Amino acid sequence: MTPLSPARIALITGAGRGIGRAIARALAQQGYHLALSARRRAGLEETAALVHDAGGTTDLFPADLCEPDAAARLIGDVVATCGGLDVLVNNAGQLLVKPFAETTLEEFDRLLAVNLRAPFALTKTALPHLAERHGAVINIASSAGKRYYANQSAYCATKHGLLGLNKVLAKELRAHGVRVHAVCPGGVYTEMTTQHQANWREEDLMSPHDVAAAVVYLLALSPRATVDELPMRRVPAEPVWG
Repeated sequence: MTPLSPARIALITGAGRGIGRAIARALAQQGYHLALSARRRAGLEETAALVHDAGGTTDLFPADLCEPDAAARLIGDVVATCGGLDVLVNNAGQLLVKPFAETTLEEFDRLLAVNLRAPFALTKTALPHLAERHGAVINIASSAGKRYYANQSAYCATKHGLLGLNKVLAKELRAHGVRVHAVCPGGVYTEMTTQHQANWREEDLMSPHDVAAAVVYLLALSPRATVDELPMRRVPAEPVWG
């Protein structure tokens, strides 16, 4: 693997906790300057403190990605403040565990806005800046984008959609010099997961740092190689094929 450039700028959404926080710490250790975004500033400040303890630097950009113009504002603010953009990590996401018959259209629309519309809009707005610096897009998808789970109709639908988007972007953005990757983790021990799966134990799940290590791996690939989708699973879980 080639070493990562020490002067690159990475925007991470959903950076206030969990996987986003772990990715921030991992990329800080690789010398990235981090643009951190999430709905709540308090979570971002906690992540920033951890990054600073690791010797990294940050700028904070609170944003609610459900707002129609949030993507354009966020990318504009990041480029203006940081001076450019090399990596976009579309990590922000929401999980809903609820029978299909009880899932409301409002709940579906919110997951659609965060899990699929936001990555589409952010990537579209960021593309000129990423192309200028031969950058990368990393979509944090899910095993729910490759499988199906009862009581997760809205979540599975949006994550399947994100992988469909990832496939098209990987094909189209080659012409712009931008690489596109999807990481598809199964069960990860995060606050979001345990809120909906209270019976899961930390020792039975992957760590957010496992996902962060996958992101570092993808960004360190040789310019001659790429990985379109990277499925990840808990060791006891069934293998993910295709």
